[in-house]
Amino acid sequence: MIVLALVAAAAAAPLRYEDALQRAIDANPTLASGGAGVAAAEGALLAAQGAFDPFATGAFNTQRDLSQSSFLQGLTTENRAANWQMGVGSTLATGTTLGLDWVNTQSRTAYQGDAVRLDQLRAAGVLNEDYLYQSRLSARVSQDVLQGFKRSYNLSAVRQATRARDQAEAERLRTRNEVLAGVARAYWDLWYQRRATVIAEKSLEVAIEEQRIVSAKVAQGTLAPVEQARVDALVVQSRSALIGTRAAVRQASDLLLTLMGEAPGVDVEPTSEPAEVREAGVEVERAVEAALGNNPELQALRLTATNAELDLADARHQLLPNLSASGSYGLTGLETRDPDDPAGPLTAAGNLFNGEARNWSLGLNLTAPLGNRADRGLHAQRVAAAQQAGLGLKARELGLAQEVRAAAASLDTARAQLDLMGSNLALAEQTLAAERALADAGRSLQRDVLEAIRNVDEARVNLEKARADYLLAIIELERLKGSL
Repeated sequence: MIVLALVAAAAAAPLRYEDALQRAIDANPTLASGGAGVAAAEGALLAAQGAFDPFATGAFNTQRDLSQSSFLQGLTTENRAANWQMGVGSTLATGTTLGLDWVNTQSRTAYQGDAVRLDQLRAAGVLNEDYLYQSRLSARVSQDVLQGFKRSYNLSAVRQATRARDQAEAERLRTRNEVLAGVARAYWDLWYQRRATVIAEKSLEVAIEEQRIVSAKVAQGTLAPVEQARVDALVVQSRSALIGTRAAVRQASDLLLTLMGEAPGVDVEPTSEPAEVREAGVEVERAVEAALGNNPELQALRLTATNAELDLADARHQLLPNLSASGSYGLTGLETRDPDDPAGPLTAAGNLFNGEARNWSLGLNLTAPLGNRADRGLHAQRVAAAQQAGLGLKARELGLAQEVRAAAASLDTARAQLDLMGSNLALAEQTLAAERALADAGRSLQRDVLEAIRNVDEARVNLEKARADYLLAIIELERLKGSL
């Protein structure tokens, strides 16, 4: 039986505790999903920031229009025009919109029809067939004066995207904390189940050996046949317990592999040993302080509360009416050319700055919804949301402090239970030795020896369970503190 146990252990894949945690970090699909969520939030933040990127425009078009009129009967009028333009613009976080445009136009009117009539009209100065070139350079600016002048309000989309990214990161940290806690629990549960299996195998060996001894004594007539039935029942119980512990090992191994993001079905052998028992107790107040500062769930709730306050400030600003001031200033260059002497499209550009043609404008635009119920309703919603977020944060802080105190108390209890189980095992082993000695001297029943054997097996299992519970209590406290 010992040889088979050694062969089974050798066939199992060894796994250290630190390696289990790292493999979960690298491959756990839930953690990977959290990382993808952070990447998506960063992409959304980049898109929100793009609203303030400067932009360039460009366009070109040409057109031709043939028409007739009663004034120029018998003639066809052809209007030709070509236009190209380019510009730059930008929207600033201060609520300012800027733009600079440069437009160049070339146009000409030509006439088709009776040549004699055309000459007569040209001589009378009625027809103008010259090329007209126009170049216009204009700058424009508009500024929100009431709603929209605050930089924080105009950057609300960027801030919301930043908050969404921070929330995704906080959620990823919370998920990481939970996954690592799950891996830790699964690892030490597997460690315990392995120990329980070894104890069950050893118990079966002892039961079989006891069965051999009892059978010999029954054959010799020194023990009653009923003792044979008792020891046979003990062997059956030991075999059943071994089957149960082996099934528990398989289940614990599959769960650990799944949490690590790997396919179940591989036999895993934990090779790390539990940490030494801390003699000093937990400093509860320091543990509570650490949890309040580092717990990922609490960090996410703090972000939610802060975001709700910022949303409320935006809603308060949005109660103002829309008032914007705008202005523009432009220069125009003109030039005409004989139809027999056309020029390029930039012919008039040189006349832009001679000051002969210019324009400017100033204006105000006010929009004030009567009743303003939409903005007032949004403000009321944001007030309630901020209150709810603040109260939720406060409630979770109180709850977390209570959970940390309970976890610290559970850790102290687990430590005391570990000491107690150690004492119980020592007592059970001493009792078994005494019962064996009494049985050999004929002063005790075999039933008492079997009972003592069962008590030793149970005490060994309970001791290993207490060690596992102690580790799980540490894991729970560290999970609450956000320090896994």
